[in-house]
Amino acid sequence: SGYHTKPLNRFGMIPRRAGGSGFGSMARLAALHAVISAAVGTVQIDAMKHDIQMMQGSKFDTVIGKFRDSSVSTIWFYHPDNPRDYTFLEEYNKFAGWMKGMIRVCAVNCAEDGPFCKQQGVRGEKDTPKVKIFPTHPVPEYFYDGQLFGGALSGKIARLIPSKVTLIGNDTAASSFLAAEPTKPKALLFTEKKGAPLVWKALSTELVFQRTVAFGVIAKGVAEGTTSEFGVSEFPTVVMQSGLGKGKKVERFA
Repeated sequence: SGYHTKPLNRFGMIPRRAGGSGFGSMARLAALHAVISAAVGTVQIDAMKHDIQMMQGSKFDTVIGKFRDSSVSTIWFYHPDNPRDYTFLEEYNKFAGWMKGMIRVCAVNCAEDGPFCKQQGVRGEKDTPKVKIFPTHPVPEYFYDGQLFGGALSGKIARLIPSKVTLIGNDTAASSFLAAEPTKPKALLFTEKKGAPLVWKALSTELVFQRTVAFGVIAKGVAEGTTSEFGVSEFPTVVMQSGLGKGKKVERFA
């Protein structure tokens, strides 16, 4: 027929002749790498699909550094073609969704920002995925060493989020809380659970709110006089009070 078919080896490739150039082998290796990468997928972070903030090393101080006094942040260092990073993308995005509005969840592409990754202690592609946690000052930054699952990472971060929430234990404490700083509105969460929920902690330390709103929590069965005064019968309920005396305004959200 005029065509000569060469036999394939067990990998489905045409074997190279002994003593021949290694160029063909290198080309096949590159082609195989491309095929595998396409099959596995590469890390592509899309602002429309993901809650992860892409960051360049040159923007570190703007995005994270200047907020270290009040906010927790994380950076995921990744290589786009690393299968382990591709697998971790979904878990990190779950984590980002759960933490949305409470911390800064960032990512750095080490293929494009290698010097910054190296400066941060990421040794190379074999070293990723790697997540660095930046707690509030004075706690130093450190690499996360737990399981690479969104839930495990969330549990670790939850313990680091600072709080300016006042836990109110009786009606006297509630009266004192509501009367303090008359010009600052009070946000009271009435809840069946003890302690402040994560989102309440995060709101209390948000840059604007920590200066303008006081956050408190009253657990069910505690400060029953205050609970009755505000007409709270469902849990959870949020009560916003601004002003005192004749100028007092109260809003309730259940």
